[in-house]
Amino acid sequence: IRHPGTACSDEIVLKIKLPGARMADIDLDVRPTFVRMQAPKYKLKAYLPERVDEQRGHAKWDGAKEELVVTLPVVAQIQGKLPTSMSDEID
Repeated sequence: IRHPGTACSDEIVLKIKLPGARMADIDLDVRPTFVRMQAPKYKLKAYLPERVDEQRGHAKWDGAKEELVVTLPVVAQIQGKLPTSMSDEID
């Protein structure tokens, strides 16, 4: 999900279709740079385009759609150095 006018995302949302799977059979492992999912008939390892906070993410199983939705907040990374000022320049 991206805010208009910015070049970074707030979160990454993965929608994984798993026909015939049950929530109890799904094993999900989330790391800062990838997501690994395993079920009896399925295996997935997806590398993420941005680092995520794996502790603050959440997953939701939609049994009617047979879909796992994983939402992961992106860790903000500052590119380059921020401008600084000298102490005598501050009012």
